[in-house]
Amino acid sequence: MADDEPHMLALLTRVLECDGFQVVTATDGQAALEVVARGGVDVVVCDLRMPRLDGLGLVRALGATPGGPPVVVVSASLEPDDAGALRAAGARDVLRKPFEPAALRSAVRRALAPAKMPPGGPPGPPGLEARP
Repeated sequence: MADDEPHMLALLTRVLECDGFQVVTATDGQAALEVVARGGVDVVVCDLRMPRLDGLGLVRALGATPGGPPVVVVSASLEPDDAGALRAAGARDVLRKPFEPAALRSAVRRALAPAKMPPGGPPGPPGLEARP
């Protein structure tokens, strides 16, 4: 989870942890890339507007990484062309703040579904696993 607003980072983390996900946080896109590089990250949820590396830059960087995790972008400041640019760069989903907690949970589950689908069966229990 990457967001430069501490209260939003805490809120989004709480939403996902209450649903059984394990969450590791970062305060900007560059820090999120460092967390992903350590391994064990199944999906990234990030803000669009962040210092050092914004959400679009993070989506592009992770898309260029073989086996990089899917990305869900959340933002209160989406411009008309942002969602299309984010999806074209590889974002799995784009949510406009404010949104219902269920929308975030659903977006994360959709992002995890292809990677978690065992042959011939549905995905197992949800999990955002990141091990430092």
